[in-house]
Amino acid sequence: MNTISLISMLRAEFYKTRRNRGFLLLLSFPLIIIFIAILYLLYHSNEVHTSPISPWAYYLANDTLPFIGFFYPIVVALFCYSLCDMEYKNNSIKQLFSLPISKAKIYFTKIIFMFIALLTSLLLAYGGFFLAGYLLGYLAPSYGFQDFNYLIFKQVTKFFIVSGVGFFAIMMIQYFLSLIFKNFIIPVAVGGFGVIFGMIVKIWDYIDYVPHAAAINTFFGMLEDPLAMSLWGKASTINVCYILAFGFLSFLFFTKRLGKGNR
Repeated sequence: MNTISLISMLRAEFYKTRRNRGFLLLLSFPLIIIFIAILYLLYHSNEVHTSPISPWAYYLANDTLPFIGFFYPIVVALFCYSLCDMEYKNNSIKQLFSLPISKAKIYFTKIIFMFIALLTSLLLAYGGFFLAGYLLGYLAPSYGFQDFNYLIFKQVTKFFIVSGVGFFAIMMIQYFLSLIFKNFIIPVAVGGFGVIFGMIVKIWDYIDYVPHAAAINTFFGMLEDPLAMSLWGKASTINVCYILAFGFLSFLFFTKRLGKGNR
């Protein structure tokens, strides 16, 4: 009989994971990118160039969004692997399954926790972007960040929505791989290869099927057509299918194979 509530299990998951390096990296990564961008722009504040576009796009977006798009899939891969590795150390997964809780409930608790963690990280990146611009407006007024352009708000919102769906798809793919492979190299290498492959073939007709390319493609799309404001497209639909498909595969492996014999 399942006597432990989902909220209690989520709290226990957070308590267990709060010092996990992958979890801490996921939360701190966007803040690190934003902080480095602020320092870089402050250091070069005496070298401001006149630009026909908003400084929010010309300076801040160019100095943050490409790095977010390139490194986030790798950070997500590390996060997923670290969660699985933590469970497999000292065979603690069998101890977890010995509790009076169904495997399905344990699985969905972990998935919900992962989604909350990634969503929190993305919100930190999203909020940090605009906070950085407002801070630079006071600390380095020569850039012109105090003249906020509403268009950049819509562009950055689109970037994080489209990219976020792609990152969630990557997370489910990486979690499935991390459940299967004990070797650190394989799941992380898949994440890194996906990013590099997506950048190389970004004009490929089937690039929408590569979730690792969602963020980079969205960024370049912003540069090519700043007025294109569609928040949902073919790539996002495909990424939702990845989330469902690999979520189902992970569920089957977690509930049917995990904890039986050696990994």
